[in-house]
Amino acid sequence: MPKSEITLWMINQYAVPPTMFGGTRHFDFARELIKKDVNVKILASSFNNNLRKETIDYGQSFFKRERFDNVEFIWIKSMSYKSNGLDRVFNMLTFCRNLYRVMRNETPRADVIIGSSPHLFAAYVGLVFARRFKRKFIFEIRDIWPLSLTDLGKNKNHPMIRVFAMLEKKLIMRSDKIIALMPKGKEYLTENFEIPSQKVVWISNGVDLKNFPIHRQKKIAKKFLVRYTGTIGEVNDLELVVDTAEILQKSKSNIKIELFGDGVLKEKLNQKISDLKLNNISIERPVAKKKLHKVLQESDALLFTLKKADVFKYGNPPNKIFDYLSAGKPIIFSSCASNNLIAQSKSGISVNPGNAQKLAEAIVKMSKISIKDRAKMGQRARIFVESKYQVKDLARKLYEVLIDLHR
Repeated sequence: MPKSEITLWMINQYAVPPTMFGGTRHFDFARELIKKDVNVKILASSFNNNLRKETIDYGQSFFKRERFDNVEFIWIKSMSYKSNGLDRVFNMLTFCRNLYRVMRNETPRADVIIGSSPHLFAAYVGLVFARRFKRKFIFEIRDIWPLSLTDLGKNKNHPMIRVFAMLEKKLIMRSDKIIALMPKGKEYLTENFEIPSQKVVWISNGVDLKNFPIHRQKKIAKKFLVRYTGTIGEVNDLELVVDTAEILQKSKSNIKIELFGDGVLKEKLNQKISDLKLNNISIERPVAKKKLHKVLQESDALLFTLKKADVFKYGNPPNKIFDYLSAGKPIIFSSCASNNLIAQSKSGISVNPGNAQKLAEAIVKMSKISIKDRAKMGQRARIFVESKYQVKDLARKLYEVLIDLHR
């Protein structure tokens, strides 16, 4: 396919480079697209959603440019906040105000704009800009909002849920193309909205294997070490993991659980760990993507948990699963997501979500598997992700979408 220079703007308030804690999907894709003569800019907020702190000193400005490995980020100032309430809504809205101010004056103007959920306000600003200046717009669904919220217990009649539902419909109906990260995203969209199936393309999360070199790690603990990395939020069901640790401690097992990350539930979970006097579980500082492989490979097994919700019947492709598979370690998977990559790759043990006793039994079972057989699980994980979910191949699919829209 011949090269064709395209200017692409990716809008994701929560995008980060690998020097920071968080998902690097857009950075990874941008780095590959640049090789194909696509001029990429990532428009993101410098206020870290998980750490709840500002990472940039703007002085008198409201935006700042920074490059990471030739990928340009435009950091956009937004209001700080501490809890998920009205303050977070104002954080989103101030980001949107400054986002539009940046886009209005930025040159060259984008040929194609990607607005990425779950931040529907920012994606909508991208759509408004695209229509006003006759550009193409792609709506990327990383998380199905507001369905994810209502399935996890939020009131369907809450005014903000209604606003999100209205924005979701406008973005879906008025976009030129939709990228769904979940494998059954096309089913969700065609079942609930009157759109042609060819408008939707599935482009999963994936991994750049250069970030995950495989090498032997020295055993750093006498105990069987299980690690989790990622956001400490409600959907991740980490309170269940604390309950699991309590069961394991009462059984006097030789197992230690470490949670690497940050998020809204960190303080609550630390308090629960303290109240239960648990010494077999701890919450550690979050790890930047470029250092993640070391933390993962020093473990004996990796842990993935997710709350039970109907929305996951369409699949759930979080970054951490691909990181785990790339690390070449066995995985304990507690989720009802339809795309169980652990079962598909035969790289670990799967249990139904929401059951601390069953999760404890799965961890004990993993600890009793021989080192040799656990190594085989890890090898299968690595081979699986290498064959199906490399970023360079996924970015090629996105490039084909861009070329088609740019014709």
